[in-house]
Amino acid sequence: GRGIEAGHLIDVFDPYFSTKKRGNEKGMGLGLAVVYSTLRNHGGYVTVDSIVDHGTTVSFYIPLAVKPILDDLHQTDNNHPVKRRILLLEDDTQSRQVAKVMFDYLGVALENVCNSDDLIEILKKSADEGNAFNGVLINLPGDDPEAGMQTCRDIKLIAPDIPVIAICGASIRPPVNIFGPAGFMNLLPKPYTIDDLKNLMSTLG
Repeated sequence: GRGIEAGHLIDVFDPYFSTKKRGNEKGMGLGLAVVYSTLRNHGGYVTVDSIVDHGTTVSFYIPLAVKPILDDLHQTDNNHPVKRRILLLEDDTQSRQVAKVMFDYLGVALENVCNSDDLIEILKKSADEGNAFNGVLINLPGDDPEAGMQTCRDIKLIAPDIPVIAICGASIRPPVNIFGPAGFMNLLPKPYTIDDLKNLMSTLG
């Protein structure tokens, strides 16, 4: 690329920061935020050096793992199956991809859907097969958060005991007192980090 202006370097790791105009090429600004979060969780860090019209260098620094640790991690992956299953309703493709990476890192099986009809169908099928999900995450649309709340009510008719968590950006967050009546167990602010998801998973048992 042409490089990053000095005034933007401090912002490149902020979730949803982008200099691109809205449209098909509008950047979500999640890529470097996920990179930063992942490296931080591994005890590493990342730096960015850039000069306009010359280009950009992104450097990753990751702690060196000794062989016994690598062997132990490999054995853990093979012998310990995924313990949790989560169903996510998210209409944005990139957000679904980012969530999949984060949940994979945590050892959680994530199933993504982009509309409420598919979500309800999958929930009914899992209930019939006795293979229930540990929780459902619903991203509340910015233009119509009530639609997400109605989806939560529909879920409770099928699986009244399943935990349902609302994902909501600060800019469109409705009053907290409406979440309980709608059936939500908790609220996950967006953008979220791997640490946020880790804490959330601990509440699901």
